[in-house]
Amino acid sequence: MGFNSVFLIYSIIFVLVLLYGGWITRKWVTGSNDYFIAGREVGLITNIFGVAAIGFAGTMITLGPGLALTTGLWGSLAFGLVYGCSLWHYFCSFCAAIRSTYIIRMA
Repeated sequence: MGFNSVFLIYSIIFVLVLLYGGWITRKWVTGSNDYFIAGREVGLITNIFGVAAIGFAGTMITLGPGLALTTGLWGSLAFGLVYGCSLWHYFCSFCAAIRSTYIIRMA
């Protein structure tokens, strides 16, 4: 299986996960105010997937192959492991505190 096939399969899985998340959360949005205070009623796992997807698109797509070329397979895998652990640490440390202290306020 070539790189294009694997990338296409991962892209389709990612789109299906996004559609499934939208289908599950469609009842949570009642008006335009829900878009301004987005994230207040969304759980930890949904936030993790959202930030991980942003990081994956911006970092792993460009930096992962470059690291594989310069440092080999283990360097690229180590970067992915460190990136995943840092995301997990961020959300376990800060997500609950940010949501519970009302840091995000509406004007």
